Amino acid sequence: MFVAALLDLGVPFELLCRQLSQINLRDYSVFVSMTERSCISALRFSVQSSETDHRSIRSYHEIQELINASNLTQGTKQKALTAFTALAKAEGSAHGTDYERVSFHEVGAVDSVVDTVAVAICLEYLGVDEIFVSPLPLGRGVIRGTAHGPLPSPAPATLNCLCQSSIPAYDPGVAGEFVTPTGACLTATLSTETCSWPNMCQMLRVGYGAGMKRWADRPNLLRIVLGVRAEER
Repeated sequence: MFVAALLDLGVPFELLCRQLSQINLRDYSVFVSMTERSCISALRFSVQSSETDHRSIRSYHEIQELINASNLTQGTKQKALTAFTALAKAEGSAHGTDYERVSFHEVGAVDSVVDTVAVAICLEYLGVDEIFVSPLPLGRGVIRGTAHGPLPSPAPATLNCLCQSSIPAYDPGVAGEFVTPTGACLTATLSTETCSWPNMCQMLRVGYGAGMKRWADRPNLLRIVLGVRAEER
């Protein structure tokens, strides 16, 4: 959803694909398509790979090496590595181990690596200096189908990532996973301020990224607004 919304803001899909090819990952393809949620047109970004069970294990150091060995810009590398470091610390805290010894399951699969790096690529292209994050809905209930077995929603890694930030959260009153560990580590490390809307901002463009699930009481969309501070005009 994060990548799709950034593409909707104007990042060329072809540029994103070229940049992603700098990482030594194999047997995957990325796709973008137009869809709608509650009659709002949005982009849908997806990654397909041979790791269909989403249980491939990569260590924190393996992911570091993949990113550092690439020809991506230093800014892109830094954003992606900072996000994965936050996630490693969150996973380490949840499992009672040092973060440098963490191995990722679902979030170490090709699609999660591509998602995280793709967000960094898109933000570098757009030249974003500040990111304001609205309060996040965290959901309730049980998350099933993970490598660790049933987990409470929000997942432990999600909460631990958000505890590393100042981003507020609220209960949407619905069972389900509204914020994933990947989304949490990205918002926690990329946000520079938290508020519903930035003050004195000239809004330039709006991008919508669609999720897979269909919620009965809300559109499953991530909305990103690109703008400039009033004093920068």
